[in-house]
Amino acid sequence: MGLSNSKNNTTLKKLGFLGVVSGLAAGVWLGSANATGELVFLNISPFVMCAATVIGVFVARWSLPTMIKGTSYVFTDIGQAKHLIVWGIVAGALWGVANTLTVFAIKDVGLAIAYPIWNANSVVGLIWGIVLFKELRGAKKKQWTKVIVGVITMIIAMVILARCYNILRCYKRFGYSWVSCCIRCRASLGNYVYSI
Repeated sequence: MGLSNSKNNTTLKKLGFLGVVSGLAAGVWLGSANATGELVFLNISPFVMCAATVIGVFVARWSLPTMIKGTSYVFTDIGQAKHLIVWGIVAGALWGVANTLTVFAIKDVGLAIAYPIWNANSVVGLIWGIVLFKELRGAKKKQWTKVIVGVITMIIAMVILARCYNILRCYKRFGYSWVSCCIRCRASLGNYVYSI
């Protein structure tokens, strides 16, 4: 019994490590892909950019993976879960709208501020995971504490970034000192983008 538990723990650790590495690689990959959002400053329509992105996603999804694994597994999966096709289309539509909004965000506040703020979607994903999929069911208090502290940290960081945008705008627009701009920017969260 002890040997099988040890083997399961080793497998879980390997999967956890693989998940973390995959997450980091995805972050680098997605961060690099979203840098193309700066093309909005060349007066390319956000809608055109998003259409190009969707085409790029489609081509990437059906080129290299298809060459490596073929397509039979996709049709097998679809056959086993036909009811998920509609939800997949809904998810794609939501992603398309969100992608378009991210390009507008880049145009309005710049990539360095917009990208971390819109990545608050992980908080929404976390809520979905907890409420819909019961992912933290049976989790210990220590795990819940880590999750809650992480969410609070992300929210604080988003507010700070939004405030920094206001301060930078004040500095460039009026020539006030940084301290003066910090004082002039109201602390109200509801006004953090347009408070000047």
